[in-house]
Parts: sequence; C-alpha cells; structure tokens
Amino acid sequence: MMMERRSFLASAGAIAASAAVLKGATAAMAAPVEKNEASPAAIDPKEAVNRPANKPARFVVDVHQHWLPLEALKKTGRLRQVDGDTWAIETQGISSLIYRDFYDINLASKVNTEAGVNLRFLLPSMEVTALAATGMPMLDASKKVHDATAQLIAQHRGHNPGSISLATVSPFETASIAEAERAIKDLGFKGLCLESSWMGRWYDTEEVYPYFEFAQANGYPIVMHPPQLPYGYPIMNKYRLEETVGRPADTAMSVARMISSGLLDRYPDVQIVLVHMGGGVIPILGRLDFAHRLGYEGLPADQHAHNKLLPSEYIRRNFYADTMGFNLPMLNAVVKAFGVDRMLFGTDYGPVPISPAEHIALVNQLDLNASQREDIFWRNANRLFHLSLDTTAGSSL
Repeated sequence: MMMERRSFLASAGAIAASAAVLKGATAAMAAPVEKNEASPAAIDPKEAVNRPANKPARFVVDVHQHWLPLEALKKTGRLRQVDGDTWAIETQGISSLIYRDFYDINLASKVNTEAGVNLRFLLPSMEVTALAATGMPMLDASKKVHDATAQLIAQHRGHNPGSISLATVSPFETASIAEAERAIKDLGFKGLCLESSWMGRWYDTEEVYPYFEFAQANGYPIVMHPPQLPYGYPIMNKYRLEETVGRPADTAMSVARMISSGLLDRYPDVQIVLVHMGGGVIPILGRLDFAHRLGYEGLPADQHAHNKLLPSEYIRRNFYADTMGFNLPMLNAVVKAFGVDRMLFGTDYGPVPISPAEHIALVNQLDLNASQREDIFWRNANRLFHLSLDTTAGSSL
C-alpha cells in the first residue's frame, strides 16, 4: 500500500495542475447558458422519440459522457492553444488534448440531439479527485462538484438531451456516505460514480466495506471510471498510452482485486458498470480463472485469493459493461461475455469527440435482434438506474 500511495503522491501534482479548473467550476456551471443556433430549444416530451428514420433506436440513454469548464481552466495559465477549437495541457510529462466537444455544452447538446441521444450521464469522478489533489478536503470536493453539476443539469432541464449525474465520494471515508445520500435523495442523482483506483488505492481492503454496504443496502449502481492518470502512468508518456492502454488496465486491476479479495462475496448484490467495454477485463478472465483453479498453496498467506466462485462467474452477477470501444468483433465478444441484459450504451463523448451516431451504428451491427438492441440502447439503463422512462411519451425525469 505504501508503494501505491507514493505513486499517487507522485501523480498528485499532475492531477492538481488540471484541478484548478474545478475551483472555478461552480461559477462556470452556474453561469447562464447562451442561446444560439447550436443550443436546441426545449422540446415537447411527446415529440422526444420522433427522430429521423435513419436513427433506428427509438430511445437512447448514454451512460458515459463528460463535460469540462474550459474558461476556468484557462485561468491556470497552463493551456496551450493548438488551433481555434482545440487546446492542450501537459501534466507530469503527459500531454492531453481538450477538444471543443469537451467544453462547449451547446455543441455537445447539438451533436447528441442530431445523433439521437435522449438522455446522458455526466460522470463527475475525475473532478472530485482533482479538487482533492489540490488539498481541498475530500468531502468538500464532493459537495462542490455535486452542487455545481446539479446546477448545470437544472439549467438544461426541458431540453434534449436530458442530463443526469452520479454521486462521487471517497469510498475510504465513512463520513462521506451521508454526502452521497444527499446527492441522490436531494439533488436527484441516480447512483454512484467511482474511479477504478482511488488516488492510488484499491478496493481489496476492509476500509471500503461501509461504502459497498451502503451501495448494496440501497440498490445504488456504481459506475466505475478510470482515473485521469492511471496507476503506472509514468511509463505511458507517449502515443496517448495513458488513455488507450493505462485506463483499461487500471479497470482490469481493480476488478481482479475486488473479486480476488472476496469483496463481492461479502456484497453479492452490488452492481458495477465498467466503462470502455469493460476495460481490460474480458481478455484476462481466462487467466483469472486458471489461477483460481490452480489455487494459492505455497504462496504467503497474505497473497491468497478468497473468492468463492470462478472469477468469470462474477461478470454476469456483479458487472455491466458499456459499448464504448470502436471495435465490432470485440464488442460482440463483450456482449457474449456479459450478456445482453448487462450491456449499456456509452460513448465517452466530450473528451472523445466522435459523434454518438457512430456508436449507435456500431450497436446496430451487433449480432442481435431489434429488441435486444433496444435493451442496450435504453431498457437496461432504465432498469438498473430506476429511471422510470416512458419512451412513448419522452423521459419522465
């Protein structure tokens, strides 16, 4: 654990560099949204699903999008303008690109509407940990991000697409659970969002039991998203490897630790959504299974795994995956591994400025019938997050 904490402290400066944006996020989020041709007008709920015939899904819920307040980030003085719409920032030797789709909420709404997305989840976990890396108490960081996100969502209520969010609190601080409950019950958030590793720490420790007990007791789903700088990022300072390789690997490590520690035997009803088509989980399932079959005799006692089932058996009991991955053969494999009933539509739109229309087209090419595709586009999310959607009359949110 000490090595993991030292690794996080090394990356804290990197996260803090971009975190200054979030100190101004409340004001940026709360500021009135300008009306222009890129901002869709309020829609009649009865017309919410009457989209063009070339958009075959009759309702689409995207459980994986992001938004960044660029104007606040500019105040840090660390941005470099690439062109008129794209910016770059370097943290700990790793350069990140910030595209217009990531910060222009009007453009994002226009692109989503044209693609056929009716409802989007804005995931806030990176914002919370980034604020905490600046020295802000974790609980205060959660409250600030929750309140600011709630204001942003309220400003766009009545517009298409609708937006909802999830509560992000430290799983290592029992006192933070009350803040998660406030965000869900008072602000209308629909579950929990958790980074796959939390500031250099993992979830194979008793310290996180209260958090997972809370999630299970209340039936709150957890969307797990990798951190901005994944574990091991210092060796990924080229070719966008921290994004393309590091983040899926962080998810795989987290899932392996949760399963092997017996966490999911203690909390068998917890439901966790893995973004990026499950990250790097599916390719390693066979290896996790053979380790379980061979056992751990001969290893030190503290290196024994404690899971009761084959690791692959937890996939269809405790986990969901989204569809973000841009690879049809792999997406078909992920659907077969998780099951159609455990697949959710997700795009990572914003930081990945590729229209959700491309993701919709990919889902429509899966080896599935029309009803199964509708399950992925909205029914599974409707059930998992208790959205109470009536797609014949628009969202009831």
